[in-house]
Amino acid sequence: MPSSIPYSLFVYKWELKINRTRVGHLQKAKLNLTKDLVSKSLRNIGQFSNVEGIQCLRRSIEYKLKLENVVHQRQTYVFTSNCRKITSSPEEVMDELKESVKKIKLSD
Repeated sequence: MPSSIPYSLFVYKWELKINRTRVGHLQKAKLNLTKDLVSKSLRNIGQFSNVEGIQCLRRSIEYKLKLENVVHQRQTYVFTSNCRKITSSPEEVMDELKESVKKIKLSD
């Protein structure tokens, strides 16, 4: 679902203003903005009259691909680290549960 460039820019600026912005949200907003700008440039490629404009478009596409790679690697890292947290042995889960019960009893 392609979004408009003004909206993508708004989301990116909004993410920058928030102090507690998570890096993943900021990267995704930046990626969406970059995708929108590259697709607009590709639609208007016939208007490039010189080599410099085409080289600039090539650099923009390379930047978009690098950014996609960074976002994908981050998502993979977050997913695998969450899986490691979930995959505990039953003994570990019972130990954590016992510790939690002890803390509750001590606080009463």
